[in-house]
Amino acid sequence: MNRYRKDLFSIPVFQTNIKQNETLKELLLPKIEKCYKEKRLPVPDGWNTDRVYTTFDRDKLNNEIFGDPNIAHPYYFDCFKKFFDDEFKIFIHETWFNYYIDGEYQESHDHLSPNIFAAPSHFSCIHYLSFDEESHEPVRFTDPNEKIRYSSLNLKSFDYNSTYTPEIKEGDFLMFPSYLDHYVKPSITTPDYPRVTISLNLAVIDYGDKAMKFLEDVEETNAN
Repeated sequence: MNRYRKDLFSIPVFQTNIKQNETLKELLLPKIEKCYKEKRLPVPDGWNTDRVYTTFDRDKLNNEIFGDPNIAHPYYFDCFKKFFDDEFKIFIHETWFNYYIDGEYQESHDHLSPNIFAAPSHFSCIHYLSFDEESHEPVRFTDPNEKIRYSSLNLKSFDYNSTYTPEIKEGDFLMFPSYLDHYVKPSITTPDYPRVTISLNLAVIDYGDKAMKFLEDVEETNAN
């Protein structure tokens, strides 16, 4: 460790690969392709991009595709077991897919809900169900302190980059804090091999003793 300099407050991004991704493609991709071909979905309200196909906030469609938790959830929970470092219980409250085939893109955004009555999103996830490393663009994460850094100075010895781009392979599964801004640049046209991702938002219900103590405090408060 450098005695004269310490780098503080890192942000964790978790990444693994689902080895059984071909199985999930066989189960999920036909449903996703059918939805893409039959449903003309507008860009969701509030999104700046004008080129994206997504089932975000389309509960009925998403339930038709992802409603059976026995299809993908066992594979996702195997990933969560690698990420969490204590006993945990989570609630996946949103699942949707994004389909990129002709230069679609997504502007910088986070997954925090503006609705205070909605389920909280502690973590968000991206599953790269269909992805060509040579043709498709991966997600890019942005330093949440980027604007603040503009008013300061980084010494030359500090190699600072405001964005982080993970190396992605098909079947990769990412988990990151929902407050972390991220975006997707336009890919080249790939009509024979679409870029398909499945996105999740999840709330952590129990996490080790702290989470259980929190629930006990809530129950005690309600009792009083």
